[in-house]
Amino acid sequence: MTLPNRRSFTKNTVGGLLTFTLLESAFAADAFADEIKPVTAQWLKDLHELGLDVQGEKLKPVVWQSKTEELFKQVDLPDLLKFLDFKKLSASMKLKDRGEKSSR
Repeated sequence: MTLPNRRSFTKNTVGGLLTFTLLESAFAADAFADEIKPVTAQWLKDLHELGLDVQGEKLKPVVWQSKTEELFKQVDLPDLLKFLDFKKLSASMKLKDRGEKSSR
């Protein structure tokens, strides 16, 4: 097993976090088209359960990492963006004075 360099690790980590944040925000804003809602709901549920499993020590971190990578590989971001209602999504964003937003 070869370790990734810092640049690829950072790129993959930030990309995964941004994808997750987009999915979570879109789900919270009910911004997905009806035909994709069941798929996105199941995806977020699976990701949440993996987090609970690693937190509860039912999964080792290495296994959690590989399983979350599998989940993120299922998301084709360009296709997903076609199913988002960006007006609904942007209306749900409450930004501070300087345009920042904090998420949990």
